[in-house]
Amino acid sequence: MKSKSILFLLSCLLLIGQLSFGAGKPETKAISLFPLDGNGLNTIPGGGKAKIKGGKTVPSHDGTKAGAVEFSIDIKRYNSSERNIVFPVDISPAKFPKLTITAWVKASNVFRKMTILANSEDKYGRGVIIDKHDELYRWGVNCGKDGMLYGPPLVDEWVFIALIYDDKNQAVRFVLNDQVYASRATSRSQSDKLFVGTLNGAVDDVRIFDYILTQEEIEALSGKLITGNVDELEIKDRYGYRERMKMEKENSIQVGDVYITDGNGLQIYDTTKLQNTIALIAEGDSLSVISKLKDGWFRVSYQDGKTGYATRSSILKNAYPKGGSSFLHKFSYEFSHIFDFTKARSWILVGIFAVIIFLVKRYFSSLDRFLLRLRKGRDEFSAGGSKSEPSYIKANILSKIYPITRYPWYPMLTGVLLGITIFVGSFWDTYEMEWFYNEGFNILPIGYDRPVHWFLYGMSMLTILLTLSWIVESFVIAGPWVGLLRIFLLIIINFMSWMVTFFLLILVAIVVLIMLGLYVFGNTVGSGKYKCPSCGRSFSASAGSSVSCPGCGASLST
Repeated sequence: MKSKSILFLLSCLLLIGQLSFGAGKPETKAISLFPLDGNGLNTIPGGGKAKIKGGKTVPSHDGTKAGAVEFSIDIKRYNSSERNIVFPVDISPAKFPKLTITAWVKASNVFRKMTILANSEDKYGRGVIIDKHDELYRWGVNCGKDGMLYGPPLVDEWVFIALIYDDKNQAVRFVLNDQVYASRATSRSQSDKLFVGTLNGAVDDVRIFDYILTQEEIEALSGKLITGNVDELEIKDRYGYRERMKMEKENSIQVGDVYITDGNGLQIYDTTKLQNTIALIAEGDSLSVISKLKDGWFRVSYQDGKTGYATRSSILKNAYPKGGSSFLHKFSYEFSHIFDFTKARSWILVGIFAVIIFLVKRYFSSLDRFLLRLRKGRDEFSAGGSKSEPSYIKANILSKIYPITRYPWYPMLTGVLLGITIFVGSFWDTYEMEWFYNEGFNILPIGYDRPVHWFLYGMSMLTILLTLSWIVESFVIAGPWVGLLRIFLLIIINFMSWMVTFFLLILVAIVVLIMLGLYVFGNTVGSGKYKCPSCGRSFSASAGSSVSCPGCGASLST
């Protein structure tokens, strides 16, 4: 009886130990799992079967007989476009913004590029390859326009790999055994199928996840502790501001809100498909939001309980919240669209600003002298310029620097620099410029890993320093109150110069594009095939030009 009690106690302890060990391993939920043990079956219910072309079964990474698939490369028939295994899984960013792929791979070096797991043959897709870099064949990861992320040299042994993509944060992480490699990545949507391409080696246990695995989950799959560059594994939320902006937009109109129409009226529709306009709310009338629908639509009531449908953009454009100001609504809406260069009124406004900027620059010193007369007891220019001595205020080091006499209109350059920065940044990388000014700017240059970041940082710091200079100058030469007035006027002037610079650069870009288009069109239309009458050789040339035959050298007119 005593021995039975001891056996029962030992059994309970063993069971508890097994449960504790199992609980310590995080559970992963793959959307596809291909063991590749002699076939292409997907062990996840409902998943399609992978198509395997050739290959042979070999022992897996853990020694299981016929547990992996091996391929070989015939150097004489090397084809970089080979598809040895095609998985029925779309791994494009559009399908899976967040993606993790894990596998066991054993590759042998044949001194040729090999595609381990990818959805594209070039760097613009997603995938892992082996290619030559720094004189050695290394593991590499496709990073789109950010190039390639290279890891360690190839070694002929089984290795565990985990490939992680985060499209929203433009990041990639590559884990090889116990090491982490990190980079930025901007991938395009390429082929919709994941495949194993040209490979001299074996693949085993391919798993695909629609989320980013944690360190614990990766270690549970590989059986290895990650020790190298562990801090690089976490992907920081760089673009969280986009979600906040989206939520602010979604919550800009709430159920129960009452709006007063303003301007040309607001269209009410009978359905959410813009089929028929059933009412046009006149200026000054009100409407109430009854319910919030999808895709930016709202059900509203108007005119003694009548109901219909209106869009968020239409409500915000043509109405303002009850208790608000019609003037502020119109001003804020027009101001938010002031940089719309597709509207003629924006160009007219910029033309007026350009004239004002020209006059201000030309008469800047005169305007400054007029403004400084408002300061009692001191006039920097009373003796005919900036060299006059203060009447009673003791000079200090700033008084020796300001005002700037060589280019007195330099404060206007703040708007010019800002206009150039926005224009160049928009053409260079709008996405990164948006991130920089919403979340990325720091006085200390931290977290910048692209050339566009350094351009924006340099131009922004130059603009800030220039602005601080004329702010200090305003207080030095004009005192506190007149100085504030001067600063206020310079802010308005710099806003104008900002707009004029931006639109001027847009105009230059349009002209250049038109000229290039005409040049290409002229060459396309004017060029043709001609045959030399002397040697009979055919060649291409532009119409109406004097050329030499590439065959015999004879001078010809086309």
